[in-house]
Amino acid sequence: MKYKAIIFDLYGTLVDNFAFDEYKSMLSKMSLALRLEPEEFISGWLDTFEMRMLGKFKGPKENIEYICSMNGKKVCEDRIKKAAKIRYEFGKKELKPRRNYVGTLKKLRSLGYKLGLISDCSNETVALWGSTPFAKIFDSPVFSAEVGIKKPDARRYQIACKRLDVEPGQCIFVGDGSSNELAGAAKAGMTPI
Repeated sequence: MKYKAIIFDLYGTLVDNFAFDEYKSMLSKMSLALRLEPEEFISGWLDTFEMRMLGKFKGPKENIEYICSMNGKKVCEDRIKKAAKIRYEFGKKELKPRRNYVGTLKKLRSLGYKLGLISDCSNETVALWGSTPFAKIFDSPVFSAEVGIKKPDARRYQIACKRLDVEPGQCIFVGDGSSNELAGAAKAGMTPI
């Protein structure tokens, strides 16, 4: 067997990308819970995207506290926790597997393939991962928030290979193509699909 491992992207591949309108609605609910002006909070949240992807915040609570601090706002702990809960609830819905994907992944495992995951995501995804049906199927996920590196950086693919104990040439990378991930996989020596 030429290929020993199949490494997947998460968002847009194994789970649907969320609609921006739904995301903006979630952010509006968070700002209401915080009693902050929606435009101000949403702007702060969007501006901290890169920081979330690189794991600069342990979770939404710390991200919210950072935004409040940057805007000189004092918000009580209860409101911050309520807003963080809204974000986690949205995150749970984001991680719903696409139809038939869990069965397909299990079939690939039964055929002897090691399964890996490379995802650019915040620590909410990392915290929720164990509650998804994917958690028991994948050998070793590599989350940007944990390693502090985003796709298409070759080190992400190297970390995945090392964790799976395979060479890049023995891997297929499956993704939707966002974040230049397919080019990154090819540059790392994998076969991108």
